[in-house]
Amino acid sequence: MSLAARREYLALMRDRYRAAGGKAEGSHLVTEVVDACAYHRKYAIRVLRAPAQSGRSAIKRWQQRQYADALSVLGAAWTALDDPCAERVHRVLLAAV
Repeated sequence: MSLAARREYLALMRDRYRAAGGKAEGSHLVTEVVDACAYHRKYAIRVLRAPAQSGRSAIKRWQQRQYADALSVLGAAWTALDDPCAERVHRVLLAAV
């Protein structure tokens, strides 16, 4: 089963799992996912209970934009200090502040 097909299947099963009426029906759906995807039972439960993901996380993109300017400044300072290790750069930057 391809990754895209597995994601579609799990999205469908996630909806069915959430709409399940009782414990027996939920257990049956977990067993079906275990057989179809060859997952361990506990992992299948975790996947079915997880919220639906839509691509990359917004937090990661925000962090990349937030620190983009700082990386260029740190790179310039690192080069000016003749490429020392991170501990030495940290000490020099703290002393400069």
